[in-house]
Amino acid sequence: MGELGLLGRKAARLNPQIERESWRLLASLERLDAATRAKIGDELLIRVRRDARNASLLWAIGRLGARVPLYGPLSSVVPPSSATRWLDALVSIKLTTPDLGAAIVQIGRATCSERGDIAEAALARTKKQLHGAGIPDEALRHLDVVIPSSIADANRVFGEPLPDGLRLSTLDAEGPPL
Repeated sequence: MGELGLLGRKAARLNPQIERESWRLLASLERLDAATRAKIGDELLIRVRRDARNASLLWAIGRLGARVPLYGPLSSVVPPSSATRWLDALVSIKLTTPDLGAAIVQIGRATCSERGDIAEAALARTKKQLHGAGIPDEALRHLDVVIPSSIADANRVFGEPLPDGLRLSTLDAEGPPL
């Protein structure tokens, strides 16, 4: 964590791939206490503001601020005050990408829990900004409706994406890949 600048030291100059993977690893640790996750997220948000197109950083901030953990305890979810700060910062970014939208939805996701839900005023600001950026209502559904996480959600979050250009093929029961 010291290499990323989280222990009060200046961040070391890391190979960009190692840095991206380090942030992704930290964001995946859902058993870290909420205060630690909030501190990591605050530091990560500084980097996201500098590189708002970085899909790995956006994925990490979305997972750190996620209102619904995939395997960790609810006590590890960052407080709504931190999540609201991050939402406000992310919606103020002057570009719209699917990765940015996904991070915002993870952080603002409805839970029907006072402990987890973002204040209605903050969600209204978020939805207004996203609508203004042309994000369709269906993409924002998780902000309004509690939708339980599925195995597909876990696979999407923790699965390894294929490098650009590679595609999985399906196997026919009788022969080679189609």
